[in-house]
Amino acid sequence: MIEEFYRNNFDKQVKKIRYIIGSHSSAEDVVQEAYRRAVKYQSSYREEMGELSTWFNSILYNSMKDWQTQDRDKGIVKKPLSDDIVEELTYIVENEHIGFIEKEIEGVLGDGRVQSVLYLWFILGYSAKEISQVVNSMSVTNVTTIATRFRKLIQKKHDVSI
Repeated sequence: MIEEFYRNNFDKQVKKIRYIIGSHSSAEDVVQEAYRRAVKYQSSYREEMGELSTWFNSILYNSMKDWQTQDRDKGIVKKPLSDDIVEELTYIVENEHIGFIEKEIEGVLGDGRVQSVLYLWFILGYSAKEISQVVNSMSVTNVTTIATRFRKLIQKKHDVSI
């Protein structure tokens, strides 16, 4: 089950995480750590509770947050490796609004859950259902409302569509 999911999703997940943290090798480390955790805790996955991707995405999100916390605690700032630059630029061009959206998300006030919802929705492309399962005590309706209000705010403030 996890092996097939790994084969079908690893590269895509590394690409998403690489954009967030800025280093291909570190993104691979984060995704590999998430798969290590998934294998270790695979008995906790229950098909009736939701999709395997939703379950795994919560593990991946936590793995990335742990990595970011560890690096911040060490005072490390990651820069893309030189052999990743062409691939990184291609990804940025394909997703031209992501950097802009990330900055707007950082400026959102709240308890951190709102920023997490916006990040998962607009940057990682999670569905409202997936986000409600990852972010504790957040209903699908609340997730959708937060995303819709943010979208309208950005459209009004900057006259752009996201």
